Amino acid sequence: MGIRVALKTERGAELKALPRYHGELVPFSERASFPLLAHIDPYGDTIFNGLQMESLSTELKRLLDSGSDPDEKRDFIVSLIDMCAEGVRRPHRYLWFIGD
Repeated sequence: MGIRVALKTERGAELKALPRYHGELVPFSERASFPLLAHIDPYGDTIFNGLQMESLSTELKRLLDSGSDPDEKRDFIVSLIDMCAEGVRRPHRYLWFIGD
């Protein structure tokens, strides 16, 4: 189980992908502080457009600064921030969280 993340075009062509992440991004008790991250469905697909990716990037940066997470989680968050930045640079890009 886990979540796979891919940056895609509006036609569904995959531009970049991250390896499947098997951890929890946001603890249940902190979900209210991270509304976009809290709505990622671990069992289905969640898609963010360019405007949403800007807000998602802000949440990810706050999450990164909020504590001492294991290296694997920190690396995954940094990669997500980079993908969000790439996604907002060009129109018609979508960030897909693909659950099990």
